[in-house]
Amino acid sequence: MAIKKVLFVCSIYKPNVGGVEIAIEQASKYLRNRNVDATILTKEFPYGLRSHEVVDNTHVVRIKRPIFDSDFILRTSEIIDYEQVLKADVVHVIGVRRPMPLFALLLAKRWGVPCVITFAGNDLPQMDNLESQNIWAEGLNIVEGSIRQADYWTTFANHTAEVATSVFPNISPKVIRGGVDLGTIHKSKAYQNESPYFFAARRLESSKGIDVLIRAFADISVQLPSYELIIAGDGTERENLEYLAKSLSAKVRFVGTIDQSSVFSYMKGAVAHVCPSRSESGGLVNYEAQAAGCIAIGSNVGGIPEYIKDGQTGLLFENENKEDLSQKLLLVASNNEQIQTIRRDSLEESKKCGWDTFTDTYLDIYQKIIDDIPLKTQFNSWSELTDKLSKQLLSR
Repeated sequence: MAIKKVLFVCSIYKPNVGGVEIAIEQASKYLRNRNVDATILTKEFPYGLRSHEVVDNTHVVRIKRPIFDSDFILRTSEIIDYEQVLKADVVHVIGVRRPMPLFALLLAKRWGVPCVITFAGNDLPQMDNLESQNIWAEGLNIVEGSIRQADYWTTFANHTAEVATSVFPNISPKVIRGGVDLGTIHKSKAYQNESPYFFAARRLESSKGIDVLIRAFADISVQLPSYELIIAGDGTERENLEYLAKSLSAKVRFVGTIDQSSVFSYMKGAVAHVCPSRSESGGLVNYEAQAAGCIAIGSNVGGIPEYIKDGQTGLLFENENKEDLSQKLLLVASNNEQIQTIRRDSLEESKKCGWDTFTDTYLDIYQKIIDDIPLKTQFNSWSELTDKLSKQLLSR
């Protein structure tokens, strides 16, 4: 059977900006180039977004986040109302935050099609990341059973695959690293700033380590008095980070949430992009920086070392070590022969990382599952709620 349509299921989607949203946006675009339609099922966040609209030629259906059992039943009815828009040959979940994997699994069983799950972000519990542990605990009664009954599993990095296997010893996720929008990056014009600058495009949350970057930058301000640090993104830590920068008299500018094209422009004009995360499952932004001709600097945690080859396509620093990060910033600012070589090599390496390759890999996986892997057609309820929802969706 030839694949004609893929349903992507995710926790949040555009206008939100992040690795998952970008992966789905780009995969949808390249699927259309291969005559395969894509639709998206996600949550309504922020509130007030339309329940159904077409975004970049792709149908997006949004549901309000269910809290109580009665909410789940209502959301299921709403999803059925949009079945004509959503129905696909493959259901692909990217990111396993509650409650979307359950709806995805039930739809796959209803339609008799494969359910593919991609682990992303901080959705799985990690020992060094309290946020991920809290997210996992909150959705455990919904997410765990959904993951176990999927037909295939993938991740964006070996690190995430190891975490997934530690939680689910009986699965072996395939690692497929994310891609970059090479066309948009190459067309973007470098941001023209009055002074040289370092750049970071990150969610402003504790796990992203922006406070470490601000402290490291402040420490070298005397040596690089003309330099500025520009930070794009928003989050719960923004006010604290702005206060920190002010208290250290650091020349830091917060530009808030910006679109992807603007991110690429800032990268092209920057001396370096810094990804100082305390915890990171992958690190797609590092590929983007390399493709923009910008030196990628990242902490040596999670999947970041898989996206930055230290000394070859970027530089790694010891997690939480602001002194080490300061030295890396100074090294990049020197623009010595080593840095010039890294910039050239990373640009060349990035040519292999387009979203077309990513999408073709998944198309091959979808087809292989359909052709060669027996599907788990039976839905096994694990709670009173899942029993109710299975009867609501699977009774024909």
